[in-house]
Amino acid sequence: MDRVEQTVVVPIPPSTNGIWRVVRRRHRSSMVLSRNYRNWLTITTALMRQQLHPAQYPCRVIITITGGKGWRVTRDLDNVIKPVVDALRYAHVLPDDSCQYVVYVSAAYVENARKSSPAECIITIAQANQTPNNARPAQ
Repeated sequence: MDRVEQTVVVPIPPSTNGIWRVVRRRHRSSMVLSRNYRNWLTITTALMRQQLHPAQYPCRVIITITGGKGWRVTRDLDNVIKPVVDALRYAHVLPDDSCQYVVYVSAAYVENARKSSPAECIITIAQANQTPNNARPAQ
């Protein structure tokens, strides 16, 4: 079976800025994953395990955000990349997020005509020698 391109739709990821929380215990501080990020990872990795197969390497990861409820246009688009790539690793779609396996990552925002619809995060994984259907050419 030739799996050149795979796509999955997942909930909007939390911002990279909200992944970590500082916890203070007995005069010590440590960093832990935030509850919001852990909840998103649980839902997202389950969807990925159901719908995706291990990627063929090297690969490209294309993230498309469609606007709607759950997305603010003032949010930084680049802050969705790390959570998505980490989720692919946690779901065992990628063994690692190093350049050995992922040679290209992009994120794009697409306005949704129906503002009342929930925002979506569409993730496409393609072999590095293929151009994914939702990849936008450089302007």
